[in-house]
Amino acid sequence: MPVAYEITAHGTLDGSPGLTLDDIVPNMIYSTKNKNWSNIGTAVHSGKPVPTGATP
Repeated sequence: MPVAYEITAHGTLDGSPGLTLDDIVPNMIYSTKNKNWSNIGTAVHSGKPVPTGATP
């Protein structure tokens, strides 16, 4: 499961450049049990979150 998604969009308005979007969207979900946000692209192995390292 990905830890984030890269979103890119380009739009026009009446033939002229309009919307330009290039953003990173984390794969987050709110846990009502733990009362915090968690990245569902990670897991826990031996008590530590994986994968480790930088995410986009």
